[in-house]
Order: sequence, then structure tokens, then C-alpha cells
Amino acid sequence: MKGLTERQREILDFIAQFCEDNSYSPTVREIGLHFKISIRAVQDHIIALQKKGYIVQTQHVSRSIRIIKDLRQKEHILFVDKVPLVEVKDITRNVLAEENVSGYINIPEPFVRSEKKYFAFKVQDDSMKGAGILAGDIAVVEYCESAENGQIAVVVHDNRVCLRKYFEEDFRIRLQSENPEVQSVFCQNVVIYGILVSIIRTYVKND
Repeated sequence: MKGLTERQREILDFIAQFCEDNSYSPTVREIGLHFKISIRAVQDHIIALQKKGYIVQTQHVSRSIRIIKDLRQKEHILFVDKVPLVEVKDITRNVLAEENVSGYINIPEPFVRSEKKYFAFKVQDDSMKGAGILAGDIAVVEYCESAENGQIAVVVHDNRVCLRKYFEEDFRIRLQSENPEVQSVFCQNVVIYGILVSIIRTYVKND
């Protein structure tokens, strides 16, 4: 793997410091303004940094640059991701749109990995209680647009976002609940937002 040019190193350090100071990454325009270079030049540097394994970026998602290798750090520091907490009201493929983000949750490795993108949301019902997921839990989800059979996925069905076990069957998709009081759903296609990776639960002590 080739080393970084001086400007690539400067941009990498700027992105890392910006993320540390603001809890989110800079836009291409903000990087360009800081270094007084064109958006095209910034995009070329970002592509080079990705190819060299220093950052990752989700296409078509604003502020999605993430640092994999921070050259400012001489020792390994536990990776902590600031995962956006979303409230999905409008059905859109861009679940990470800024208008959906209500806050952030700090989650350390190994529950998250630096090369992946995540979001979190509050579970609204007990349809997956048989899998140990209850209303009020915070579901941490790896952002992706596909799922394997048996994985618990965040999907859009009938204009609502739901958490279900995902199965592809002959000529249909089964969205399986884990609650005998909630029927599983059979459909032809769905929009997948991601797959469940962990659950955060806060216990309230009753006096």
C-alpha cells in the first residue's frame, strides 16, 4: 500500500479532528473551504484515502466519512462510534438523512466496527419479544440494503418501519415476528435498512 502525500495526510488529520470536535464528519464542501481547493480536488483526495485504507464513506449519504486509521494516534485506542439515533417517520431509503437524526449514542468496539456504518432507533412494540427485544429497547443496526435468511432486519412494509426476522422463500418474502400474538407477514418485496447487531436496554428501578 502506497503512503500518503502531504496533502492527503493534512486532509486525513483535518477529518479526524473535525469528527472528534463535532461528533460527525465534515462535508466535501467544508473540506474544500478549509484547504481552499475545489470540490473535485477534495473528492479525488477522498477516493485516494479510501483506496489506501484510511477512511470509508457511504455513497450518497451526507457526512458519512469515517476514519479507519488515525495517524495522529501512536497507540491503539478503543474505537468508539457516535451512532446516530434516528426517528424514522417518513418512508425513505435515506434513513440517515439529517432530518431523521435526533441525537447520538457512543458505542465502543467490539459492538461496532470502524469499517461499518450504523444507526440506532427505539423499538416501538413487542413483536420480537421472543428474541429478547422489547418495546423501549434501543436497536443498534448495521446500515445495509440486504439481509440473509434468519437475520433480524429493519425493513419497510406497508409504509411502516418494522424489525423482523427476514426469510426469502419461493416467490415471496417472510417477515417473521417472535411473538405469537403478532402474525408474520408475507410479501413480494421490501426495502431493507439494515441488520440488527445489538440491543441497548435501560432498567428503571421502581421504588
